[in-house]
Amino acid sequence: MYRYKLFENNGGFFHLAVLDSYGHCVYYLCDNYKPVVKAARDALRNGGDPIADDWSGGVADPQGMYFAMLALCDARNGSAWVIDEG
Repeated sequence: MYRYKLFENNGGFFHLAVLDSYGHCVYYLCDNYKPVVKAARDALRNGGDPIADDWSGGVADPQGMYFAMLALCDARNGSAWVIDEG
C-alpha cells in the first residue's frame, strides 16, 4: 500500500511523490502539465503500483527529489507547497 504527496511549485510544475509503508519515496514524477501528474495520482488511488506496473516518467533519484521538495516546503518562502496527500 502506497501513500503519496502532491506538490506544486511556483514555477508551475506539479510533483507526485509515492511513498512506501516506511515513508521512503519509491517513485517521483514531475511535470508542468497537471493532467499527467493527476492521472498518475488517480492510478495510484485506484490500486496502481508504480514499481510492479513499471510506470514511466519517474526521476532517477526519487528519494533525493522528495527530500529537495520537502526542503522547499519547509522553507515557507512560497517556492513550493503540498496541494494533496493520501
